[in-house]
Amino acid sequence: MFLDHIGYIGEDIILPNIEVKDILESFIDKDRLKYAISSLQLREYLNKKYLDLSAGFRKRVQVAIALGKDSEILLLDEPFTNIDAMMIKPLKDASKGLKTK
Repeated sequence: MFLDHIGYIGEDIILPNIEVKDILESFIDKDRLKYAISSLQLREYLNKKYLDLSAGFRKRVQVAIALGKDSEILLLDEPFTNIDAMMIKPLKDASKGLKTK
């Protein structure tokens, strides 16, 4: 399917209010999952419900989903909105690492 080749990070993506680990396991290729969790510093949030996260951590989950697929095209719509300034460089580095995996 065409949409399988597109990764998307938007202003606010609607995801189910289930545990973060279940969301990530549903969307991210298994060979990229461990890297996504560690590089985006999501390990301690895996058992939390998505809507219980701050806006910044929800954005990290969205970035992980978009970058965790083997997408040919990546669409970015304000990908660093609600992200702490200290986290922008690690997110950029993670995005480079995930795209090369």
